[in-house]
Amino acid sequence: MKKFVIFILVIFLVSCVSTEEDVTSKQVLNFMLPSEPSELDPNLISETYAAAIITNTYEGLVLLAEDGSVAPGAAESWKVNDDNSEFTFYLRQNAKWSDGSPVTAEDFKDSFIRVLEESETNGALLAGYVRNGIEYFEGNYDLEVGIEVVNTYELKITTYAPTPFFLEVLTYSGFVPVPLSIRNGQDSSWITNKGLAISNGPYMVADYKKDEYLTVEKNPHYWDAENIKLDQIKFLFRANDTDIMAMYTNDEIDGIYEITASELRMIPNSEIDTYSNVLASTAYLTFNHDSDIFSNKDMRELLSIAIDREGVVAEALLGAGIVTEYFVPFQYNVEKESFRDYTELGSGQELEKAKKLLQSAVDSGTYDGRPIKWYYMLNGPDTDTTEYMIKQLERDLELSFELYQLPWAELYEVAVGGDYDILTIGWSADYPHPMTFLSTFGSNGIISKITRWYDPTYDDMIDDFFSGDFEGSILDHMKSMEIMILEDHHIAPVYYRKGLSLIDRNLKGWYRNTSSMFNFTRAYFEDN
Repeated sequence: MKKFVIFILVIFLVSCVSTEEDVTSKQVLNFMLPSEPSELDPNLISETYAAAIITNTYEGLVLLAEDGSVAPGAAESWKVNDDNSEFTFYLRQNAKWSDGSPVTAEDFKDSFIRVLEESETNGALLAGYVRNGIEYFEGNYDLEVGIEVVNTYELKITTYAPTPFFLEVLTYSGFVPVPLSIRNGQDSSWITNKGLAISNGPYMVADYKKDEYLTVEKNPHYWDAENIKLDQIKFLFRANDTDIMAMYTNDEIDGIYEITASELRMIPNSEIDTYSNVLASTAYLTFNHDSDIFSNKDMRELLSIAIDREGVVAEALLGAGIVTEYFVPFQYNVEKESFRDYTELGSGQELEKAKKLLQSAVDSGTYDGRPIKWYYMLNGPDTDTTEYMIKQLERDLELSFELYQLPWAELYEVAVGGDYDILTIGWSADYPHPMTFLSTFGSNGIISKITRWYDPTYDDMIDDFFSGDFEGSILDHMKSMEIMILEDHHIAPVYYRKGLSLIDRNLKGWYRNTSSMFNFTRAYFEDN
């Protein structure tokens, strides 16, 4: 039965609802993710598909509300000292794990310490803010970090320096608690095991089938369980041969995390179910600095300036993006100043200069003409944009490419493993501040790891940011960090993403926050 045809029979089978509080008996959400996440351990995740699940199964101290403000999570309130260097959180005393045991300040401290000890990327992020965090992250476990359990339900975190946006940092989905009791002596299977995956969020793991789906169900011990209306959410993992349009029109799925404009056109009368917003997310090309081709700056530059970004957005994305040559999105303000004007796009395509750089590389033997290995993700906008860029570059520069299209988990392994020349990839905000982008290029940052580029000077700039030891304004300092990333073309930003998602019009109470996360805590189905 198609969603877009109303049968008279429905009138007799389902009673009409007249208020938001009345809900239908169907309270199961089937939600399609672009791919299976590469990691589902809450403290170790470093990509957005996993965060879509973690956001709804675990709850941090604070949450990011729909409007981008910080809202209470496991902590019902907090106190910040005058210079924004001490943050005291008062946990809900009725907050419980899905096994019924209380959520305590010790649980949060233990999980933060675990992040510092076990997660290279998330640990580097947290270490930069918490007092003695960097030294502890680097292995000096004798130091006491600035995370103090005051009592069972009170936690105090002290930062290196005044950090007015530290509450926003703590909204990151990787900074949630995971009980020590289920980690000790367990292999990673606990993450998807109904009997072991104890969580403190509105939902808990119910069933898992690798490469197909992960199902969560309502957590009866959640502190606000009486207001959770969905009984179950089934997160499906899209496969290459999945016809998501047919599944949606046939009521097999109720929502799609990411859909392209061209796919959307294949679903009739879907406008009312379509949601679009400009995300704090940048799509870009990553060049492998260990590659014999892209260890050379000129080769990176010529690819970057030869890309027809306007064509990518207009033709491959059908307008679902904003052209850019910058990394940090334009949504952020720093000390009440915009990080960049949304009309600031860059210098544009420079094809003739690119041809000269290529000819010079060939003449000098820097580039021997071998096919360039280009990896990108199965399904979604990266497929359309990459194939457009490849055809354009083959035509305009007469380059040749070997193409490798992989599911996300496999693509991530290639990215971290380094067996590639170019990757089409992207970065979405973990928390609403420019440093969520800029910090990824530090020595322990995930993009630094993928590009194989690291400069100790950049690490010094990160350290100076946290300590406040720099000349000029904070905004100028961060802009100089971005310039250092871009001037040698370590990556090639292409466009800012516009999120296109498809959600059943009868699903109410959900939202997608400013860090692109879907929150289904208060979601429910309503007939109309």
